[in-house]
Amino acid sequence: MNSPPFSSSEFVIQRNRIIDAHRQLILEIRELEPEISKLSAARDPRWRELEQKRGALVRQIEPLVEEYWDWVPAVKLSRCPFCEQDLTRLFDPVDLTGFWWMDRTQRPRPEPPCCQHFCLLLGAVNLNGLPPKGGLFECRPGPDVPYVIARILEMPTMTAVVSRVPLRCGYSAYPAAYFAAEPPGPRAMTQGWARKEYRFSSGENKTGWDIVRDKRDYDLSPWILKGKLRWFHDGALGRPGAPPPLVYPFLNVQGMAREQILIDNQLRYAYSH
Repeated sequence: MNSPPFSSSEFVIQRNRIIDAHRQLILEIRELEPEISKLSAARDPRWRELEQKRGALVRQIEPLVEEYWDWVPAVKLSRCPFCEQDLTRLFDPVDLTGFWWMDRTQRPRPEPPCCQHFCLLLGAVNLNGLPPKGGLFECRPGPDVPYVIARILEMPTMTAVVSRVPLRCGYSAYPAAYFAAEPPGPRAMTQGWARKEYRFSSGENKTGWDIVRDKRDYDLSPWILKGKLRWFHDGALGRPGAPPPLVYPFLNVQGMAREQILIDNQLRYAYSH
């Protein structure tokens, strides 16, 4: 099997160039802003010159953001347990410094088409003992071990599928895709993976948003035995209801089982919910 294009060094170099250029712009802007405020408060006319310089830097950000989203690859993350169609989503498989993980920019590219059963994508990221590395803005990649949301998984026909995607930096991402044969009701889901808000359609071409505080369940064995949790591993779906210790490949992932919050190279854990 040929390697996917996002595994090539050239592909990663292109992406890192964008991230590094964006980081440098933000640092330069942050350096200018206190001086602009100081000069402006003192009614020193030099603040206008610095403000023009700041504006020129700001105008360079949007093209970089657009270039990044043009770069983001469509990655196979899971497989539907009902129709067995692969689930492909836009995803940054390099590290946690990309905009995909920080939820700070709009997404100008639509997601690839998916089957009618797909409902939601959640996930976790395990750093595998490596040093934390994030971007200049807050990143919430999920906890460090896979989990499910009982409220959603208890919905009729709802099934979650956990998989593993190795990131280029050495971390392990664990997507958890939710599928249902019966469509869930309106506003029944929650904010997606690494997203801060749950955006939904409220009818008549109207949209809304919410922040849903769902409790996470890290005890996966009962859900596996019920046939509500399956896995996608080595190109195949795990069979429903199989005894977890025998076949579930992600049962013993080690971690804190708490939400990770990463800013730059500083990692902290949020309170459990």
